[in-house]
Amino acid sequence: MLGTSCSNTKYLAKGQTLYLGSTVKVIDSANKEKAYLEEILSEAIRPKRNKKIFGVRFKLTMYNLAGEPKSEKGLRKYVRDKIGEAPVLGESFNLKRNEQIIINMLQNNGYFGPQIVSTRIDDTLKKTTTGKFEVRAGKRYYFRKVEYLTGDTVLVAKEIQGIAAQSLLKRGNPYLLDAIMADRDRIDDHLKNMGYYYFSPDFLIAKIDTGTGTDSIDLRMELKYDVMQPKTYQQYRIKDVYLNTNYIAQTTNDTTRRRRTNLDTVTYEHYHVIRRRENFKPVIFKTAIHLKPGDLYSKKKQNLSLNRLVSLNAFKFIKSDLTDIYDSTGQPLLTALYNLTPYPSKSLNFEAAGFSQNDSRVGSRLSVGWKHKNIFKGAEQLEIKVSGGFEIQYGGSQKLPNLYQTGIETNLSVPRLLFGRTFNLSTNSAFIPRSYVKLAYNYYLRQTAYRLNTFNFSLGYQWKESINKDHKLYPINITYVKTDTFKDASNFYIDNILFNGIIIGPTYQFTYNSQIGGRKDVNFFFDGLVDLSANILGLAQKTSLSKPPEKILGTQYAQYIKMQTDFRVYKTFGKENMWANRLFLGAGYAYGNSYKMPNIKQFFVGGANSLRGFRSRFLGPGSFHGSSTGTNYLELLGDIKIEANTEFRVPLYSTWLKGAAFIDAGNVWMLRDDPNFPGGMFSKNFIKDIAVSGGLGLRMDFSILVLRFDFGMPMRKPWLADGDKWVLNQIDFTSKAWRKDNLIFNLAIGYPF
Repeated sequence: MLGTSCSNTKYLAKGQTLYLGSTVKVIDSANKEKAYLEEILSEAIRPKRNKKIFGVRFKLTMYNLAGEPKSEKGLRKYVRDKIGEAPVLGESFNLKRNEQIIINMLQNNGYFGPQIVSTRIDDTLKKTTTGKFEVRAGKRYYFRKVEYLTGDTVLVAKEIQGIAAQSLLKRGNPYLLDAIMADRDRIDDHLKNMGYYYFSPDFLIAKIDTGTGTDSIDLRMELKYDVMQPKTYQQYRIKDVYLNTNYIAQTTNDTTRRRRTNLDTVTYEHYHVIRRRENFKPVIFKTAIHLKPGDLYSKKKQNLSLNRLVSLNAFKFIKSDLTDIYDSTGQPLLTALYNLTPYPSKSLNFEAAGFSQNDSRVGSRLSVGWKHKNIFKGAEQLEIKVSGGFEIQYGGSQKLPNLYQTGIETNLSVPRLLFGRTFNLSTNSAFIPRSYVKLAYNYYLRQTAYRLNTFNFSLGYQWKESINKDHKLYPINITYVKTDTFKDASNFYIDNILFNGIIIGPTYQFTYNSQIGGRKDVNFFFDGLVDLSANILGLAQKTSLSKPPEKILGTQYAQYIKMQTDFRVYKTFGKENMWANRLFLGAGYAYGNSYKMPNIKQFFVGGANSLRGFRSRFLGPGSFHGSSTGTNYLELLGDIKIEANTEFRVPLYSTWLKGAAFIDAGNVWMLRDDPNFPGGMFSKNFIKDIAVSGGLGLRMDFSILVLRFDFGMPMRKPWLADGDKWVLNQIDFTSKAWRKDNLIFNLAIGYPF
């Protein structure tokens, strides 16, 4: 590191130094917040030193090696400006300015009498500059008393007094400027929801009294009457609500008002729709617009209306305009105008994707889609997509037949709940609920093995309870599967992946994601699924495993109950380090009309998003291993799945290159014994069948795309004899044979979880 620093300082001009950063030490021995204060104060010091990667100032080194570019284009210019980073010079480090920054930070956190001893160290021989700050924070002040406009009889003051109990500033809490600012915003939100349209948090001032003689302070929240305009005291009601459904952005306010008067305006319930052409039915805005004539203005309802207009997904731009007027009695009123610029109604899109599996399989998918964003003039979206793809294997010890796929699907999305009253569904969130009607056909050809035809029809609903909670209910879900095998399919055992029949039943999925809506140190993700098939139908036909399978429309149907959960915890350390964990539990129970689960509803493990040290879909079930039977398999599946993953992610370079170390564990099992898969049934000793893998990875995170490279290896092989299952002692990176059999490369898009 010293050599790197010296090599970079040689590029500096005479008299210049390289700024290497500063240290902040809090010397109050009794201060419980020492570590926290040192962290936030160090972060506040300016300027920031040049970034390091593994202790090396790589970007600065690249900047210096590139030298002065001779033109505005070329490799030298690109390396210097895009990859490199200019040196942070010692002359940009101002000791007194940083002392003031530290004082401000401490005062904002309740330390009103800090003492700072600062030192600037300029090493002319090494051409470096560093800073050192010793901080004695002193005592911290806590709220003794919090009052809100005591004795003030103005109506707006009484409104504030009425919500004092919900204050964020509590007696005994430490003084925090951020908490005071947040409490002003809380008051402002409440007043704006009560019609005070022109109120602002800037009209509130928190007056602090530190003269109590102790470490306590008194706070009194007051109004700045000297800067408040008469409009600030008035509660506004809604007069009219207009929606211009074909707004042109260049339209001025005057022409907007003129068009509002002259164009065709249709009144529907509590709002007026301005239509230059009849491209949207007025009824679609019924659940979107929550401001109603006669009601007090509400910021909450205004934001809810805007969010719901956005969630219609029919308008490219949405602009709201609130104009104040007075009626004949002097009542202050607001006229709301929503200017909506629609998306082009029709679009054509083309998608191409490539992928790879960790067992030398690669493939590609192509699709062409046509979408109409307003097919029935109610913001309904109709999409028709034709797709095709293939998957081939270019290497590996076991060659699998090529797979080809083609299909067509239609998807109708309606921004309301069709038959919603029948299913008693309702939502008042900021997102409009949607109904989906889907129809799809897919054809799969696995060369020399089988061909598969699937037809699917589904009707369901998706709605958000909040920004973090998402529901998907499909009460009608019908899938028909027809599989034909080839004569020479005997090269592979495929009985475990063959299903012919109908799957008919509802599904419900609930997702909770605390990461949406703001950064937290600890975040949680939960996804739960309930999948049912023919439960009522089987009960009506009195199905039983002891009887021949019943049929519907001449076709056997599957009867099962399937449930799965995916629970994740994300813990952040500092700004970029993250510890990610996942636990997946799933089980399917076939009964009545089915002895086993349909293969398309079973579970698998292995691959880039599962146990990364094992091939995708070739682990398990249980202690079974395909090589022990001498039989070739296309897939290995199970009725029960348990999987746990842990991964530590760290930044390596800038914000886009990250590294990871991971461990994955789990397996799948059969619910019922199958002689073709000895050791594959779930039992009380299932823990002995747990497979474990681990490894290292790189992630290139470009925000819109994450490219992931993971290298995994088995650490525990459940098919081996007791005492030999752990294979850590067999790791030998120098052995070509070991690397070929155990080192698995995973290339994928996105994070594994």
